[in-house]
Amino acid sequence: MTKPGRASLGNIPFHSAREGAKSTRHPNWLSRALSPQPAVTGRGDTLRPWLSLVNILLAAFLTVLNSNMIRVAIPAMATEFSGLKLSWLTWVINGYLLPYSVLMPIFGRLGDMYGRKKVFLAGLLVFTVGSTLCSWNRGFVVLVVFRMLQALGAAAIFPNALVMATGLFPREERGRIVGLWAAVGAFGAVVGPTVGGFLVQYFNWRSIFYINIPIGLLAFTLAWLLLPETGERKDYRGFDYGGAAYLSLAILGLLFFLTIGSERGWVVFPALLSLALGLLGSWLFWQREGKVAEPIIDLSLFRPGPFLAAVLSGVIQMFTGQGTNLLLPLFLTNIQRYSAAQMGLMLFPGALTRIFASPLGGALSDRYGSRWLVAGGMLTRVLTFGLYAFITKDTGYGYFAVLMVVSGLAGGMIQSPLLSSALGSSPAEQMGAATGFFNMSRFIGGLVGTAASGILLSSHLPVLAWNGEGSVPGFREAYLLAAAASLLGALVSLRLPLGGREARENKVSAPAQEQGHVAG
Repeated sequence: MTKPGRASLGNIPFHSAREGAKSTRHPNWLSRALSPQPAVTGRGDTLRPWLSLVNILLAAFLTVLNSNMIRVAIPAMATEFSGLKLSWLTWVINGYLLPYSVLMPIFGRLGDMYGRKKVFLAGLLVFTVGSTLCSWNRGFVVLVVFRMLQALGAAAIFPNALVMATGLFPREERGRIVGLWAAVGAFGAVVGPTVGGFLVQYFNWRSIFYINIPIGLLAFTLAWLLLPETGERKDYRGFDYGGAAYLSLAILGLLFFLTIGSERGWVVFPALLSLALGLLGSWLFWQREGKVAEPIIDLSLFRPGPFLAAVLSGVIQMFTGQGTNLLLPLFLTNIQRYSAAQMGLMLFPGALTRIFASPLGGALSDRYGSRWLVAGGMLTRVLTFGLYAFITKDTGYGYFAVLMVVSGLAGGMIQSPLLSSALGSSPAEQMGAATGFFNMSRFIGGLVGTAASGILLSSHLPVLAWNGEGSVPGFREAYLLAAAASLLGALVSLRLPLGGREARENKVSAPAQEQGHVAG
């Protein structure tokens, strides 16, 4: 039980202002900042939580920056590794994304059991070593292997970093911290292609890995000095290796099904075999997790409620977001005949809006809860995707710019509140695994959305040289699909937590055992 004058989130105590003032009397600001004291609230705040947060955000920025720089280096790699088919070259990306998505919930669970700082530090070290090896290698297969090593590190960084970041501050500020996290991710997505393009053009493609080394070492050193250990348990009864194996089989089977199906067809033998293995792994995982003492993730989280609503809403968000991300660039270049450079500049308002909207959405979720923000954001996307569906070859840029800004604002009202809700509706001892599962599910949703948009476009492929009037077939259907999915997302989000006065009234009437899963 928490002592009077304290509130807690997981294993991180938060002291009252008076108690914090007594416990942080140090001779100077440096010892105050580096002293191994827990984060405090009120007037007793110290610099340490904010330095720790900057450190965690730096690590998160590093992984996002790397993922976005690699894409602009693909043409240079194709030149060096001449003779490779494009389908093979894509494994520079897929070789990273597959293990990254599979391992996130597993490393999140390891952090829950053995200490999040330990797993986070190990992830930073492995990611930095992987980057060093990627910059050194001289063969394509070796490069893919080292990219997988990078993914191993990134999967250990992400879920543990996010849980530690939100644990540095009081629960009621979780949305604001998650908003900053999302903004850093959006910023990395914006500057990654620019920085990567500059490095590739004036140095070589290996230079995109050089930049990871000093940032990784700096983040590792700061984390070693600043971060408190959280999540460590002394009463664990062993890691569920069988559950991890079944979960990996389930995710890999589904991901290979999506990858092979989108490239070679959905009813070819390798695709069907992958789907069968994925379904088998899912069934075995579900059967095992209900029986073991230390499951990878508590299956009770998947009962109808806030966490399941957050997962499903996140899947829909990524289904529509990633599914439509490829549409506007293709429309601007293939239908309206803008150059790649012009297209990049034209897309900038949407990316910039997301950077500023994410912290706003997080802060608003602290005050008003997640339910109405996410539902409103989803309904706004119904409108914007519906309007996108009827663009023509003569549609002016002002029309696109307005829709990009409105859609970016809606995205900020969805992403940060959803992530905050997923964290708030999971038990403290399962936060790492739940966060990893939430993001893994979103990743799969994005792949499905991309595949669905690709299918609709390919079925109308001859119209990419279209010069007719009215909305463009293929693009129209893909945007209408995204609008319909967003409407479904708005309905699902009604199971998300309330906020403000409504949440307090709901908490009074809720059974005690449910209250820990309502706030968020």
